[in-house]
Amino acid sequence: MSGYVDEVVIPYDRDLGPVLFEHYGADTARRVAEQTPLDVLEIAAGTGIVTRHLRNLLTKDARLTAIDISDSMMDVARKKFRPDERITFQNADATALPFANEAFDAVVCQFGIMFFDQDKGFREVYRTLKPGGRYLFRVWDSERYNPFASLSFEVLKQYFPSDSPQFLFDPVSCHQIDPLKEQLIQIGFDPIGICARLGLHAGDLRNQGPGWRRSRGHRQRTGRRLQTRVRLQSDALSDAGHSVRNRKAQGLNLRYLRSTQNQRVNDMKIKRLLPNLCLAGMTLLLAQSPSYAMPGMDMPAGADAKAPSLAKSMGAPINSPASEFELTYSADGKTVLFVSTRPGVIESKGNPYSFDIWMAHNVNGVWQTPIHLGPGIDPKVGPNINTEAWELEPSLSDDGNAIYFTRYQPGNLSTGDLYVVQKIDGVWQEARSWNDVPELPHLNTPTGEEHCPIIASDSLIYFSYQQPGVTQDSDIWKVEKKNGTWQKPQSLGPRINSPYRDHLHWTGLSKDGKSLIITSMRSDMGSRGGHDEWISYQNAQGEWQEPLNLGDTINTAGEDMCWAFTPDGKKFFGGWGPQGSYDMDVLWVNKDDVPLLKNFDPIGPPPNLMAKNKSKINGK
Repeated sequence: MSGYVDEVVIPYDRDLGPVLFEHYGADTARRVAEQTPLDVLEIAAGTGIVTRHLRNLLTKDARLTAIDISDSMMDVARKKFRPDERITFQNADATALPFANEAFDAVVCQFGIMFFDQDKGFREVYRTLKPGGRYLFRVWDSERYNPFASLSFEVLKQYFPSDSPQFLFDPVSCHQIDPLKEQLIQIGFDPIGICARLGLHAGDLRNQGPGWRRSRGHRQRTGRRLQTRVRLQSDALSDAGHSVRNRKAQGLNLRYLRSTQNQRVNDMKIKRLLPNLCLAGMTLLLAQSPSYAMPGMDMPAGADAKAPSLAKSMGAPINSPASEFELTYSADGKTVLFVSTRPGVIESKGNPYSFDIWMAHNVNGVWQTPIHLGPGIDPKVGPNINTEAWELEPSLSDDGNAIYFTRYQPGNLSTGDLYVVQKIDGVWQEARSWNDVPELPHLNTPTGEEHCPIIASDSLIYFSYQQPGVTQDSDIWKVEKKNGTWQKPQSLGPRINSPYRDHLHWTGLSKDGKSLIITSMRSDMGSRGGHDEWISYQNAQGEWQEPLNLGDTINTAGEDMCWAFTPDGKKFFGGWGPQGSYDMDVLWVNKDDVPLLKNFDPIGPPPNLMAKNKSKINGK
């Protein structure tokens, strides 16, 4: 291909790549990798920005083909990858794909469909997709929501008043949802669900009134059983604002822009760009229906729901005919704590379930009979913490001398309080509320639920919080210690929190603090059934983004709850059971079998925050 694209590939990759495309590329790749496809085609791959993220997130046996009509673009892209990687680069026309019918599990195109005949391009995608395959593409929203485009246009009009560069509006020419939807349906894509969201990217334009967010949806099931979801992304394009604000010249070099008569604009600079760059994008996802892509989702709740296909059971004696879940490991991997309803539990009268905490040790590779942490236990063996209440969510500290857990009034999940019990000189003491321990933040309230913490450090704790009139349901909050004093807790915000029950589990935070795993339902965002496991990422401004579903390797039509990591970070384990039930077993998978967790490096067991002053927990 000749023309301005080939001539400006280096400034395109160097200047526009980090500013406009990097953030979206990471999100696009995550959405594709979530479905664990084996054969993936990337159309209009350009200089390999999305390709790199796909390479990092797809499974090891996946095959990725990246095409672009520009020779120069492909040349730059090839140089970014090793020859032995499972990526094929090819110059090809999106309207005449050189591939066999039904060749790919997924096709992706980021900000490319605006530059070729969409009808021909869509038909080629449909032809090369396997039945039940996914098609994801992104386009920019209209110039109304993209001051970057409109500002560039207005500046260049001053230089070309009689011949304004209309090509600048090509990228924002495919923002209307309904025509795209109708065109795709006519080709053969059969949508069963559509949702749309409008939002701003980057900058501080937050108070725009109710018209800045909207949603709508409908359902139907026929034909090829594909799902269409249209989403105008509302997460921040952080890289754009960061890159622009840090340019010393406070300008954007426009030498890569050309008029429709190929007049080159050399060394022109916008002396003053918007203080807060605002960009809005739209994603269209053509995907498998839940009955195809999400095993078990169409099954009724109950025993018919199937466990994740790659998951393995912890087996006896950890699992039993009763219910077991919320398991955590000691730092050396030789002790586990978990919740069970097995015989020996203290009955919570008047409730269908009675939950207690149990401990088991591994001796020479064999798990021993679990120990009930209740009345009569030798305090040198374990703490007496179980009561007629519900004791849940246990975790052993990194030094093995403290156990954190949550205690509920039986049958009432709105009453959880955080507790801790410490071992001093080899003897387990009485359990205390966090409010009675000076080293811990006093989070427990008379009217709310405080539970499922992640102790990131001695000065930062994430926790789940439900308070009538304050939270939507159970939301995710944090509390920080500054100058030796625990501060007022703060919500992590509306993007990571939802109207549903959102909560955490002990090791679900990455070591760099920028990725967080949550348990939530979120039926409007692709939940497979009951609770699912999700992951949220923090942007450059420290804001937590809308979570992504961890996919079918973990999530099922049943309840998938409170998954965590082994101390070495290699295995991911948690509770699974039929939807709407606590009849669960502990399962595990290899972390690398979950595409979105391949690069997730989890923290280990929580620190013992009382270790520096052991006597205070005893009130001495």
